[in-house]
Amino acid sequence: MKCLVIALALAGCGGEDRGAGDVVGPFTGPVHRFVVDSFTFSTDNAAALQLGDDLDGDGYVDNQFGMVFATLANQDDTTEHAADMIAAGALASVVELQADELTNDGTVSATFYGADGDPATAMGGTLIDGTFRSNRTQSTAVPGEASLRLPIFRDADPTEIDLLGMELDLVPDGQGGYDGLVRGGLPASQVFVRAFPGIVQMIDADPGSHRVLTSFIDTNQDGVITLAELQQSALFRSLLVPDLRLRADDGTFAPTHDTQRGDALSAGFGIHLVACESGSCNSGAPSDRCHDRILDGDETDLDCGGSCLPCASALGCQVPGDCQSTLCDAGVCRPASCSDGVLDGLESDVDCGGPCATRCALGQRCDFDSDCASGDCNASVLGGGTCVPPA
Repeated sequence: MKCLVIALALAGCGGEDRGAGDVVGPFTGPVHRFVVDSFTFSTDNAAALQLGDDLDGDGYVDNQFGMVFATLANQDDTTEHAADMIAAGALASVVELQADELTNDGTVSATFYGADGDPATAMGGTLIDGTFRSNRTQSTAVPGEASLRLPIFRDADPTEIDLLGMELDLVPDGQGGYDGLVRGGLPASQVFVRAFPGIVQMIDADPGSHRVLTSFIDTNQDGVITLAELQQSALFRSLLVPDLRLRADDGTFAPTHDTQRGDALSAGFGIHLVACESGSCNSGAPSDRCHDRILDGDETDLDCGGSCLPCASALGCQVPGDCQSTLCDAGVCRPASCSDGVLDGLESDVDCGGPCATRCALGQRCDFDSDCASGDCNASVLGGGTCVPPA
């Protein structure tokens, strides 16, 4: 039998000893409320390991989500505007600690809410010299759960997804708040479905910047991304491989490493908390209103139009320049087309390449050989080339 000894003695052993070290209450004392004012995600594999934990007890750090995020970040497919979403109120996560006092208490509960009122299951844990440590995912019999809202995709709403077998570590920041680490498993049954809206929003908002990503999903090159295509994409199937099996055949919570019958994707990310008895306690304003996921400023629709990016098809507009297609019809943007004389949609140049039947001529812009009538694009890696004569 394998047993991991934790210094704070919160974790038990596997097998029949599961839950032996759990803190289960009863929980007493006032509820202390904190809001999340920043998120930290991995930008490379080393950072993913630093934010992860051994969730299944096999001696290795788990954070498959962190690896996926780093891959997307390296392709500029992740948002840099979490702070703007938080300032605008589009992202409002909360952590509540119930404790007799916040320095030393052996029986504490912590609950993470993606937003006030979201479903959540509390985690038991302890406070020692102000540091909170919850029951461990790998050994607990009473796992915490949360409905997360995470700022992942560029130009998209926060992604809503559950976190199972949740564990939470909090270290005082010296100013009344905490630096924290959140870990657990994202249900495999949700990953593609919950990621899909954000991917579509991101591509629709700025299609020309995401032609490479789109090429891995839109296999029939019709310019429309479907959930089935995402689920069948070789790239995303390789990235979103469940690496945890959180529940045994009898339904009991018993995490193991299992890529053959996995039911969850391991996850880990950082947060910062500030004390806040009610509301958001945020007196600042978004620094970039074009990326705060709120309809504000001179936008004609959510984060588009006016001084922001032009809007996609079917979104609101006031003048032609509010639309990617430069066609505003009765207050609604008309779809991009391959005959409108505008570089829009997933075209590589005006009315050619991508989903258009017309291939681009020599000297026109291209990202892939398939964009060109010559069948040869001189892009050095992927993207940013011109059509050249066939070699």
